[in-house]
Amino acid sequence: ATSNAASAAVSINEELTAKRDRFVKQFAMSDGSYTAVTYSMPVHYKKGGNWNEIDTTLVKSGKKNYKTKATGLSIRVSRKANKKSVVSMKRGKTSLSVALKGKKVRAAKAKVSNPGKKAATDVLNQNRVTYKRVMKKTNVSYDIFPEKVQEILTIQKKQKRKALSFKMNTKLNV
Repeated sequence: ATSNAASAAVSINEELTAKRDRFVKQFAMSDGSYTAVTYSMPVHYKKGGNWNEIDTTLVKSGKKNYKTKATGLSIRVSRKANKKSVVSMKRGKTSLSVALKGKKVRAAKAKVSNPGKKAATDVLNQNRVTYKRVMKKTNVSYDIFPEKVQEILTIQKKQKRKALSFKMNTKLNV
């Protein structure tokens, strides 16, 4: 019982940023011990020889877009679903953009959910953008992670149309 009471009082003093790697954070604890936390997806990206915190929080970028705050893969999303490029990703000179295509695509506004940090070990590397009723009875969401974007189509009722069209643009400059 004594050791449980003592360990409950231990707290994180600081992160040891020099000990970071792509998937690990290390912390100095108030009792003099150290704790390493390993994550299932990247939490840091390397820039200028340093491991920087990944933060996929979406912030306004100009009048028409949101962009990720700090990632090795630049991710942008449009504030409206009927744009030429709804989601675009870029690393170096390589880029990919995706958009739902068709005359019936509505200018649905993006609803952004940016989770906040509640504990020192929390990371800001997942959030969601949703475009509701982008087409009749159809929602499109994008889950944004440090190294990928996952598209989720929700069709609420059987539709007359038998297909959805997407436009993809890729650019590889070597």
